[in-house]
Amino acid sequence: MRSLKSIKAERAKAELDDRDPRSRSDARGERLAHADRLMTLAKTLCDLPEKQLKALELPDLVSDAVTSGRLIESPNALKRQMKLIRKELGDVDYEAIEKKVEVLQNPGRQAPKPPKVDVTLELYERLVDGGNDGLFEFCAQHPELDITELRSLFRAAEKQRKELRETPPAKLAAVRKVLDKLRRYTVE
Repeated sequence: MRSLKSIKAERAKAELDDRDPRSRSDARGERLAHADRLMTLAKTLCDLPEKQLKALELPDLVSDAVTSGRLIESPNALKRQMKLIRKELGDVDYEAIEKKVEVLQNPGRQAPKPPKVDVTLELYERLVDGGNDGLFEFCAQHPELDITELRSLFRAAEKQRKELRETPPAKLAAVRKVLDKLRRYTVE
């Protein structure tokens, strides 16, 4: 005879199953894929050289499990140890460990560096946004600049930008003239 407690637990589980929009097979597939991913990471960690393993700075439990796994020669014992490593990896941020391993294994393919910011182009954009007031203020800070010449360069650049909207500003000839003029006033 079933107890009241087991009946309530079964009903609660059924309610949770009804609320889960995924099918049981989908949920099982996701669980298995996750376990496979962790097992692959565990095998990779066991195959890494000692120096690279120390460079990863793994959590203590994971590090101890991996160190023990590296010493085991019996296939069945190694399989059990891999399951233990997988369990320990599931309790920590394994994605960060995966990224570190990827960087260690492929040092030439590190994350792409952010594009270099063109300080002169930023100054140009600020002056355009500031209008005549911004231009006068900039020329007041740099009295050697000819305001008339600079204004005519800006007008020509803006005219060309309006005509060729799809082209990036730095590729336009008139804008490049302004950038060349402003380049010596920017500090990189």
